[in-house]
Amino acid sequence: GSGIPKENLNKIFDPFFSTKGVWGKDELVGTGMGLSICRNIAHEHGGELSVQSIVGMGTTFTLTLPMNRSSSKLFMDTIQNHKLRILFFTLDKSIIAEYFASSCKANIEILTFDNINSITGKLSNIANFVVCDAKFSGKVELYRMVEKCQSNNVPYILINCGTMEYQLSELYNNSIANFKELPDFEKLIQTYITNRNNLVHT
Repeated sequence: GSGIPKENLNKIFDPFFSTKGVWGKDELVGTGMGLSICRNIAHEHGGELSVQSIVGMGTTFTLTLPMNRSSSKLFMDTIQNHKLRILFFTLDKSIIAEYFASSCKANIEILTFDNINSITGKLSNIANFVVCDAKFSGKVELYRMVEKCQSNNVPYILINCGTMEYQLSELYNNSIANFKELPDFEKLIQTYITNRNNLVHT
């Protein structure tokens, strides 16, 4: 589509809100109940329906559903038994702000570094895994961080990989996962736990 105007974006899940037919100006028929019903169904299953839109570019609806109703509790029990420490290697402090509340709730320690020389001692004694920002302005620093992870046998995840650069393809291939944007906190942790369990079983 052509994107949803900002003034409508906060209303689209409201019952009976429509820009179509019966209530709106468009010629197409609509009652304004479709998205409201869809979101309610998602909530009934412990999930969420969200939207992102930019006028002139388009709209993305994201439906997330838990694997089962107790998956969130299972996730919290799992991570609280592991006393995890995550090292974020980035210059962008807003990334830390994005995850800070979730990390506190889950009792997970977050460490932040933007300079490889600031990391002293064995990396495996500092963090369980590393999250590297692929948009890091100093690509040499990013390579050095990945080398440090590999030499210390510490897994790393790449985030903000929206526009994959040819020079970084090796870093992507050797990561346990790479995400186009910022994944939610639970997805980050689940990726690490799944990877660690796979290593144990192989």
